[in-house]
Amino acid sequence: MKKIFLFLGLIFTVSVFSQTERNQKIEKRVERDAPSPSIPPPYVVTPRPYVGPYYRPYQPWYNNRYYRNSFYYGAAPLAVSRTRPYRESDLIFGLGIVSSIMIDEPSTLGIRMMMGGKYLYIFGNYQYSNMNPHSHYDNITLVDVISWNDDYRQSITTNINWDLGVGMRINKHIYPTVSVGNNKIREYLVYFDELRVLSEDGLYSINGGEKDIFSLTAGVDFHLNKYVVINTALGVAGPPRLTLGGMVKFE
Repeated sequence: MKKIFLFLGLIFTVSVFSQTERNQKIEKRVERDAPSPSIPPPYVVTPRPYVGPYYRPYQPWYNNRYYRNSFYYGAAPLAVSRTRPYRESDLIFGLGIVSSIMIDEPSTLGIRMMMGGKYLYIFGNYQYSNMNPHSHYDNITLVDVISWNDDYRQSITTNINWDLGVGMRINKHIYPTVSVGNNKIREYLVYFDELRVLSEDGLYSINGGEKDIFSLTAGVDFHLNKYVVINTALGVAGPPRLTLGGMVKFE
């Protein structure tokens, strides 16, 4: 008889614990998906000065606004045609793709933009690696996971980096470059929810480690012709990396 009561008590405890875990996970999911409150911008009234019907401001391009041929008496100003000689523009603009191969961190792929003159220009890169494919919860901690006894599956590391730099002309085809930037390395811990409340397939992720790494790169841009630029660079400080890219240039 004691064994029967002990067995029934064990079943009741497991059922209550399972129901409590389900309620906690549902609460976490609702909390994550709840929209953040929006605050309307303040209404600002800009005063406007009163302008009477006889107001005629002074026109600096007329000698005297009270002169009979001036704009004050309704005469149109004299049209002066000034023709500037054609001159080739010194401005250049470029857009392309760039990729960085790293040894210790995930490799990245992104876009590169360039703007400036024919002798000196600035450029910027924005790259990212593989993204986290699982449902992510910023509001779930490792303590919650341990209390639920969810199984650990894997860790995913992502890398997002940006660079800003300058390029200077040596000759028509070679432009040495130098840039500074930042690498944001983020780790996601993936667990399995046997109740499948946090995601449809049961896999979800929480925050792991995160770090920012300063980077310094130096390289060379090869302007093959009027429209094509090949980008190369090596990491001098920060994560060791090789950067390669290609751009379309407009002049």
